[in-house]
Amino acid sequence: MGNLPLSQFYHVSADMEWPYNVYGGLQDNATWYGPSRRGGPIGNKHWNAIVPGDGFWAFPDPTDFVSIKATDGRRATVVTIDGRTMRTDDQGATWIRLNP
Repeated sequence: MGNLPLSQFYHVSADMEWPYNVYGGLQDNATWYGPSRRGGPIGNKHWNAIVPGDGFWAFPDPTDFVSIKATDGRRATVVTIDGRTMRTDDQGATWIRLNP
């Protein structure tokens, strides 16, 4: 069991694609998305990092996969990600304060 890759998400969401993709943030290990199913086993190579750092939330637009809102716990940012390229412009980030 020493090489069994396990993780626990803070929060999980899904998009409206078929088959749907699963999104979630991992403690100290970024925010990720991956397929719910495919024509074979789902391995580590099928998961993609969205936002680096301490993973938190990711919410795809329910009607359009092109827009994904994601956060990381370290910088306390909310960014919009282009689902086609998985790129974002940090200048468009909305800074929020989590600890008043």
